[in-house]
Amino acid sequence: MTLVTDNFRARNLTGSTGKVNSTECGERWRINDNKLLCDCHLAWFGRWLRRNPTLALFTECSQPTHLRHQEIAELQDRDFKCDVTFRSRYMDECVEENQCPRQCHCSDGVVDCRQKRLTAVPDRIPQSAVEIRMEENRITKIHARAFADLNNLKRIDLGNNRITYIAPDAFSGLYNLNSLMLYGNKISDLPPGVFSGLRSLQILMLNANKINCVRVDAFKDLSNLSLLSLYNNEIQSLANGTFTPLTKVQTM
Repeated sequence: MTLVTDNFRARNLTGSTGKVNSTECGERWRINDNKLLCDCHLAWFGRWLRRNPTLALFTECSQPTHLRHQEIAELQDRDFKCDVTFRSRYMDECVEENQCPRQCHCSDGVVDCRQKRLTAVPDRIPQSAVEIRMEENRITKIHARAFADLNNLKRIDLGNNRITYIAPDAFSGLYNLNSLMLYGNKISDLPPGVFSGLRSLQILMLNANKINCVRVDAFKDLSNLSLLSLYNNEIQSLANGTFTPLTKVQTM
């Protein structure tokens, strides 16, 4: 599988200082051996790929079996399905209705808060939430343990907000999270440990921010990461070994 993007490509790292002596905006980023499960919670990715036809070319499903090797961009929403057992865990639960944030819509494990002019992450998110959509709001900060106790959470989309600050433990405890979208914000710094413990994470979108430096241990727990987007930032330096833990990302 190949991801084609305007990623940040570093060259000529020096052993002692860890500085990048020269950089260039590359156009190809090859990623192999991805294990993407094309269920009902990955339909958003198909839509995203169709809106961005030059990115993540030829990205394929690994599971379920009948979609294996199918290009995700060519699938329609109806092709992304969850089995009945999985869906029933999150349907018709009273707690879901009672805890749904007032501005949002909650259904089948999805908390949809898009384009609601939110200035902060809601504090009444149902514990059964699998996916939280908060893109295109006015959120400026992600506070400590903003998603505490949401053990079923698989996807968070905070794209196109106004985020400048993320607490180091903002995503603490999200051991099942596989997609984190932070693109299109004003993030300049990734605090120490902000991605700690996110061992299930497969997709991390950090593009179109103001990130100027990435700590050497920023991605230390992300051994299952398949797709990392850092393009359109202000990165000036990288330490040797920053990307070493990303064993599923074959070439950058």
